[in-house]
Amino acid sequence: MPDRYRGLWRRRLLVEEDGRRDADTIVWWLQTGQLFADIRLPADRGSVAGAACFADLDEAGLHCLARQEGFAGVLEWTEGACAWRRSIDFRPLPGPPDEGWMTEEAPGLMIERGLHRGYLEEWEQSLPEDAISDEWIWHHGWSGPTFLKIGGVFMLAEDRRPAPPRRNNFEADVMAAIGDEAALAALLDCEISFGRVDPNGEWRISLSTLPWQTGKIVAPA
Repeated sequence: MPDRYRGLWRRRLLVEEDGRRDADTIVWWLQTGQLFADIRLPADRGSVAGAACFADLDEAGLHCLARQEGFAGVLEWTEGACAWRRSIDFRPLPGPPDEGWMTEEAPGLMIERGLHRGYLEEWEQSLPEDAISDEWIWHHGWSGPTFLKIGGVFMLAEDRRPAPPRRNNFEADVMAAIGDEAALAALLDCEISFGRVDPNGEWRISLSTLPWQTGKIVAPA
């Protein structure tokens, strides 16, 4: 993987093929030499504030969770074309594979254009250049938690068990499971978390697909 891809990236803008623009969704992508993790959260998360488990969420909160995205896996690169092979996917949806052309518009600024769909994304590098060499990975297959760390930031990815939900009706399935915490967990209990290493050396989560993880301290087992 070329060094220019490695690091922490913040999405500044998404332009969909129908012209819709999104600069509000919270999106972070952490890319190591091969593995990646990506979290995408709706900007308005007020409906999930204070929840400690799925049972604490009302219909609005569950709908918010069902619209989240997050994934982790292996990035395959060939002459500027990137293919994000998702081993973990919070919100599996039907459609073409996640592949795009990447061009460096300026130092620290990448433009991604979809290979199979006409979208455009602007990505801004969010780590100093000297942090990129400080890479650390905890990964023993995708059957347990994976930690990726570069410099003072990290991402944690752990899939739901025993299997991912079906692709075609994710949001509808979540709404149909209201009132059944076990069924909701089977659909939504997939953690993609982003955090920073604080001055005391503790790994503290600042954003997560599981909102009750926010603020928690974690570390590889």
